[in-house]
Amino acid sequence: TADYNASEWKQGKAPLGYYTGGSRDYQTTLSFGDDAANKYIAYYIRKEFQLSDTPANDDTFTLNYIADDGFVVYVNGVEVYRYLMPEGNIQYSSYATTYANGNPDKGSFNIAPSYFRKGRNVIAVEVHNNVPGSTAI
Repeated sequence: TADYNASEWKQGKAPLGYYTGGSRDYQTTLSFGDDAANKYIAYYIRKEFQLSDTPANDDTFTLNYIADDGFVVYVNGVEVYRYLMPEGNIQYSSYATTYANGNPDKGSFNIAPSYFRKGRNVIAVEVHNNVPGSTAI
């Protein structure tokens, strides 16, 4: 939800993730846990920002991504995009449907301005691996 209190969460700059097969250009390296064969399945990321005006219908909001493997994007608590994730309710234990073929995949999508509002806005993303021993997130 947009009102979720994430004040105790760790903070870092993007790009963020981990890669056990060498080096990648991360600003923030995430932990994958204590067991390399059973890494964390999901990671949760939030960014709050302010808009000084109510978005107009012809405004364009574009989110560019680099992802490995699947993810779900929420704006102000509403799902707006899903990539390589199964249909239905996503849990912390849900795996991505497949791996990111581009290792990582890169792309972008537009988000309708109706999801944004004047004042405080929150974009939240949950990123999911497709297997327990994944080499990257």
